[in-house]
Amino acid sequence: MANLTTLYREGLGDQIMLGVAMAAPAKHFIALFTADPTAAAQLVNEVTAAQWPGYARCDVGVLADAWNKLGDGLYRNKARFYFEPNAGAQVVIVTHMGIFEAGAGGRMITSKQLGTSQPDGSFQPAPKRIESGDDLSFHPGTIDFQLS
Repeated sequence: MANLTTLYREGLGDQIMLGVAMAAPAKHFIALFTADPTAAAQLVNEVTAAQWPGYARCDVGVLADAWNKLGDGLYRNKARFYFEPNAGAQVVIVTHMGIFEAGAGGRMITSKQLGTSQPDGSFQPAPKRIESGDDLSFHPGTIDFQLS
């Protein structure tokens, strides 16, 4: 996956190799970051309400309604993920997104840098600049995560 956290890599490995079951998350929440949270799930870079008044993690709803399984470990969003407008004066540059088990705190499952895949297979980072009054949406079919 783009950047499966250490916790989840070890949990999946234990489940597959040792038969120790890892509890599946009941929900997913999308979080936004101003820098790479890394596989260690460093939350210090998560956008805050002080930076972006009105910011809260996006509840993706029922997991089966939020994600499509495309095969070969590839999953793509089939739901729209929406973040309320920035009600403050500060500009926020969003560079990464993460999937969490909880709406606040909680364990991060994976993270991904914002950007686009190029025809030659390379990746082009594309941070999002969120100014006062701007919202942020990820439309269906725009977020891919792949287990590899």
